[in-house]
Amino acid sequence: MRQHYLRHIMTVFLQYCISYMTIGTVEVHWLDFELAFNEAGSIEELRQAHDNMLYKCLQGCMLASPKLFHKLRKALEICSKFADDVSLNHESSFITAVSGLINAAYLEGPTAGLDNFTKEIAPIFQYEPRIALT
Repeated sequence: MRQHYLRHIMTVFLQYCISYMTIGTVEVHWLDFELAFNEAGSIEELRQAHDNMLYKCLQGCMLASPKLFHKLRKALEICSKFADDVSLNHESSFITAVSGLINAAYLEGPTAGLDNFTKEIAPIFQYEPRIALT
């Protein structure tokens, strides 16, 4: 039964990451870029607006900070390994990886724009791996 719960929280984590990155980050910055595109008076202003949008997307998707990227990649790798063998061997490493990602996102501070990510995902992972669900 714990396998099902672990699979569920991994699925929630993945769905939330995808939602956060697409709707909460890329779409928001794309809309800002569209406004800047319409207001750009030169190619240089347009290029700068595009560069800003790309950087904000990288930062918001936790790809600009090597520390956050490493922790995100580790959590995703554990999800992939779990999906391959569907066992509890990856339970504690997944919880540790996600906790590390949440802590690193908190440490990046409010300027990183990760407040919504940490606020929404942290309560899901207040999880005690030793509890047997029946």
